[in-house]
Amino acid sequence: MKIHTKIILLLIIVIFSLGFSVIFFVKEFISGRLSAELDEMGLCIARNLASNCIEPILVEDLVKLQKMISDTKQLEKHIVYVFILDTQSVPVVHTFGDYFPKGLADAVSGIKTAVGALAPYNEPKGSTPYQIQILSTEQGLIRDIAFPILNGRLGTLHLGISEKYIQEIVSAIVNRLILIICIITVMGIVLTYFFANRTLSELKKVIKSIKKIGEGDFSQRINVKSKDEIGLLAKTFNEMAEKLENTNIQLKNAQTQLIQTAKMATVGQFAAGVAHEINNPLAGILNCVRSLLADPEIKGQKRGYLELTLKGLLRIENTIKQILSFSSKHEFKVMLADVNQLIKESLEFVKHRLTEQKVVLELNLSESLPKILCDPYKIQQVFLNIISNALDALTVGGKLSISTAMIDKNIEIIFIDNGKGIKEEHLDKVFDPFFTTKEVGKGVGLGLSISYSIIQQHKGTISIKSKENQGTTVVIRLPVNN
Repeated sequence: MKIHTKIILLLIIVIFSLGFSVIFFVKEFISGRLSAELDEMGLCIARNLASNCIEPILVEDLVKLQKMISDTKQLEKHIVYVFILDTQSVPVVHTFGDYFPKGLADAVSGIKTAVGALAPYNEPKGSTPYQIQILSTEQGLIRDIAFPILNGRLGTLHLGISEKYIQEIVSAIVNRLILIICIITVMGIVLTYFFANRTLSELKKVIKSIKKIGEGDFSQRINVKSKDEIGLLAKTFNEMAEKLENTNIQLKNAQTQLIQTAKMATVGQFAAGVAHEINNPLAGILNCVRSLLADPEIKGQKRGYLELTLKGLLRIENTIKQILSFSSKHEFKVMLADVNQLIKESLEFVKHRLTEQKVVLELNLSESLPKILCDPYKIQQVFLNIISNALDALTVGGKLSISTAMIDKNIEIIFIDNGKGIKEEHLDKVFDPFFTTKEVGKGVGLGLSISYSIIQQHKGTISIKSKENQGTTVVIRLPVNN
C-alpha cells in the first residue's frame, strides 16, 4: 500500500471517528434540550388547562369541558390527546372520539404500568405536584403529563405530547451533520491526495538523486524550498552529495597523480637509458667536429656543412641534457624563499619577449605572503616554463595575468593568458613526457613534465584549465611550512 493511500485511510478513520462521536453527543444534547422544552411547554399548557377546568367540573358542564380539551388539542400539533380522570381514575372527558382506549387509564395511573416511565418529580415547594412519564403506543413514544386539578380533589388532567417532534428535529440535525462529515471527508481526501502527492514528489526527487549517485553521478542536488522535514532531508542530502563529490574529485586527482607519477617514472628510466647511450658517442662526434672546425685549411662549403653539423649536434646535446634532467632526481637546495620575488626574477629573464610581443602584463601579487621552504631555482624553473608556454601561445598584444594569494595554508599562484588555448582532447596529456603541440624543433615536450615533477616533490599541486581559442589558466599551490 502506497504512503498517500495510508494517509487517506487514516484521515477517513479519524474524520469518521470524530464525526460520529460529535453526532452522538450532539444527538444526546439536543434530545435533552428538546425534552426539557417539551416538558416546559406541556406543563404550561396543562397548568393553565387544569386551572380553567375547575369551574366546569364543579358545575358538571361536560360540554364546556369537552370543548376546552378539544380546543387545547388543536392548539398544538404535537399534542396527541387530552383527557381528564376523576378521583376514581374514570375518564370524564377525552379527545379520543367515540371510545376511550382500553387500559390507558391504568397505564397512566401509576409509574409501574408505564413502559419506559420516568420517575415522578415535583415542581418547587409550594407548587402543585405533577408527574411525567413516557408511554409506548402504536403511534410511537408519547410523553404523558399528569397534572392534578385542585390538588387532585377534582381528578387529574392528562396531556399527551408526541415524541416525533424531537425525533424529527434530531434526525434532521443528524442528517445535516452526516452530510457535513461526508463533505469534509471528500475535501480532506482531495486535499490530502494533492498534499501527499506534492510531498511524495519531493521524496521521489530524493530517491531519483540517490539512484544517480549510486550510478556515479555525484553532481546531483535537490532543489527543495520547504523548511519542513522534507526540506531538512533535501538539505542533508545536498551536503552529503557535495562531500561525496569532493571526495570523488580528490580520489580522481590522487589516482591521476599516481598514474602520472608511475608514467613519468617509467618514461624517465627509459629516457635515462637512451640518453646515456646517445650521450657518449655524441660527445665524441662533437669533439671531432670541433677539431675539424679548428683547422684553418677547411674553408668554404665544407666549413659551412661542419658548422650546420655542430649546431644540430648542440641541439641534440641540449635535448639530452633535458632528458637527463627529467629522469634524474636531483637533491634540492632547500631555503626560505619569497614566491613573489621568484616570479619577478623569472619575468626578468623573458623581459625581451614581453617587449617584442607587446604583451600586456598584469600582476596581482599579495604582499602578505609568508616565505616558504623550497628550492628557489627549481621553483623558478617551473615559473619560467609556464611563462614561456604562455608567451608561445600569445599573439602580439596578448595579455598575461599572474596573481598570488594565501588559500588554506597554501600559497596559490595563478597564471592566466588569453592565447590560443589547448584542445580538450589534449588536456589529459599536457603533463606527459615528450608530449607537445608545438612545431617540430621548438620543443621536446618535457617542460610541463619537469614542472609537474618539481611541484610534486615540493608536496604541492599543479593543474591546467584551458579551452581552444579562449586561453589557458595554470594554478599552482605550494604548502606553507610551519
